[in-house]
Amino acid sequence: MAYPGSKKLYLSTSLIRPSVRVSPSVRRSVGPSSGERRPQVLPTVSPMFDIWCIDLSRRKRQYPVHSARPSLFMPPMASLLDFDLHAYVAKYTGYTQVRRLLYIASKDPGLADAAYEKAASLLRVDGGCNTSDYCKVVQLSKTLTLDEAWVTTENERAHLLQNNLESELEGYKRNLIKESIRMANNDLANFFVARGDLKSALSYFLKNRGNCTTRKHVLDNCLHIIKLSLNMENFALVQSQATRGHQVPSFEEDEGGRNERGKLDIALGLAYMSQKQYHVACASFLKVPASLGNAFSAVATVEDAIMYGTLCGLATCHRKNLKRLFIDNENTRKLMELVPLVRDMVTDFYTGDFSKSLATLDKLRTNFERDIYLGPHMNALYESIRNEALQQYFAAYLSVQLPLLAEALNCTVEDVTKRASTLIMKGKLQARIDSQQQILNARANNERRGMFAKAVSSGQSFLSEGHAILLRMNIAKHKFVHHARRRDDGNNQARYDQ
Repeated sequence: MAYPGSKKLYLSTSLIRPSVRVSPSVRRSVGPSSGERRPQVLPTVSPMFDIWCIDLSRRKRQYPVHSARPSLFMPPMASLLDFDLHAYVAKYTGYTQVRRLLYIASKDPGLADAAYEKAASLLRVDGGCNTSDYCKVVQLSKTLTLDEAWVTTENERAHLLQNNLESELEGYKRNLIKESIRMANNDLANFFVARGDLKSALSYFLKNRGNCTTRKHVLDNCLHIIKLSLNMENFALVQSQATRGHQVPSFEEDEGGRNERGKLDIALGLAYMSQKQYHVACASFLKVPASLGNAFSAVATVEDAIMYGTLCGLATCHRKNLKRLFIDNENTRKLMELVPLVRDMVTDFYTGDFSKSLATLDKLRTNFERDIYLGPHMNALYESIRNEALQQYFAAYLSVQLPLLAEALNCTVEDVTKRASTLIMKGKLQARIDSQQQILNARANNERRGMFAKAVSSGQSFLSEGHAILLRMNIAKHKFVHHARRRDDGNNQARYDQ
């Protein structure tokens, strides 16, 4: 197996998944054998993902004393949980900056004051006229004071600008020039976005659908509607517009065309994720090209897309699909290189090192919950990922001691017992729990009984087919068959006598 960041191919028989059942006392070993030297993977700094990535280039190799082989170096938990609010918001543009700050303030009281202060400063930039959201932020904050003079000045200036834009639109409508009408509608829509009136802005973009004369105009209008619909949480409209954008013909196959499709894939993935169709959402997110970068920063970055796709994939994909979508997919490997910690989490999960993979997930969970799109689904994804890890780990055993299973899944015995019992009741885990011995036993199949049941079923099928054949033969023998006679009428048409 090739580890991330290594230039050599390492093969180990311990990586082969056992096809036979092993005794309860034998634990599965996943990864290089004790004598091998596993290459260390050091995450690098990503300028577009500086929240979760830290600089480890100057750290020395540090391996646990009790371990016989080196493992992937994991940074301290305190470093992983560091969160730079200003750097996080700087990755995005437009109205989503304010929405993300307000979401962080509602979920993390420790960052609420800094988030409200940052949101107020963004709303009061030069030319900003979003007074409604500014008043809302000041009302929610405990430290900010309302600048009534600025609010009055901006409202008057916005009223004059709105009248000018509306008069220009009326003049273009009288001239019946579609291109001028389209541009005037876009100006008015952008004005209402700056004012924070997303509903009015969406109405002007929807009016422009009949004024688009080129494929580029159609695609741009779809993206404008998608951005507003995501900010309004209208995911049904997002899905319809993303599908419409994918149907635009003659997309260029160059990098620019792939990036435009990547924006639609992100929007479509967010729509599927809102419907909890995580498997379909994963496929959409993993189609995003790595060259997209921050081109869609009004919604999400390419690092956000690989985060969404990774968590959705770990929660829904089995081992074969995980290999096809993540390990063998060249585009996905390029995306995961942008987020080294997420890449290591996927690699550890696929190789069966669930303890390390789930430990990384626990450390990054707080940062994931601060994301405006991922946060509402984090609890469901977290539970699904842990359930999938338990099922994959137990698949190679007839019985496993619960303390060893809890250690392998980086949780307590009570937690793994509760999780296993839930999966058993749902029919997803064929096993029984011995609470006295603290052992999880696989439910053995009675092969002898199954063979007899299969033989009886085959005999009954043979008898029914034989009776049907005999009945057909006897009917033909006694001529108990009704034949229709064909005759031609005067119009040369065939008719049958009943």
